[in-house]
Amino acid sequence: MLVERAIAPSRQRAQAMIMAGKILVNNLPVDKAGHLISKNDSIVVKGKDIPFVSRGGLKLEAALQALELNLDGLICLD
Repeated sequence: MLVERAIAPSRQRAQAMIMAGKILVNNLPVDKAGHLISKNDSIVVKGKDIPFVSRGGLKLEAALQALELNLDGLICLD
């Protein structure tokens, strides 16, 4: 339902958001990806969703900005 409503770009990201405790259905936290949601249920995302697979991406982004590194056009391996 999160992908269907364009709240998450993929099922994997939806599952990660649920496991992180970011999804509320009818103002109650959802703790399982298999939680049944109806079309009339209210879905809210707590806080900002991060654009990376994990919080490590936020640390890497901060380091690149602090060091003023531009990686455009480069292939990088983490």
